[in-house]
Amino acid sequence: MVRDDVPCRIEGFTVSGSLEMFIRWKRRKKAASKPLRRPRRGSEARDSLYCVLVESKRIDGAPKQKVICYLGSLNEGDREKMWLRIDFWDRIGPKLDQFNLFHSERAKIERSISLVVAPVSVEERAAFEKERAAWLRGLEQLIALRDLFANLRKMF
Repeated sequence: MVRDDVPCRIEGFTVSGSLEMFIRWKRRKKAASKPLRRPRRGSEARDSLYCVLVESKRIDGAPKQKVICYLGSLNEGDREKMWLRIDFWDRIGPKLDQFNLFHSERAKIERSISLVVAPVSVEERAAFEKERAAWLRGLEQLIALRDLFANLRKMF
């Protein structure tokens, strides 16, 4: 099972003419809910997609492929949700930073990923951060009101 907290394997990583890296997307079918049970959270989001960085090289004329690093995953139906896209790209960046890729190689990898999960522009991120900050302020006010009513209830 591929997990997000598993570190990338980077030992022996080299970029040469005989080594090619690329992105592979894998699809995991979601298990169906059991009969007479409430559907699982996110079950309407269809399959789960996960992204891995793969290296390919020819050994004795035959291609050999090896997964270098698990980059991230998300539900197929959630690819348009802003906060999930931000989270997805925020997790991929540090993992790719570990490889010290040339700018052109990194751009190629990010372009490949962006075909499936759209990157977040600076303007979109700023608008989202502003909206999230306002939502958090409202939540803090609700918590303060709840605490005030709890204290009033103790008094009477």
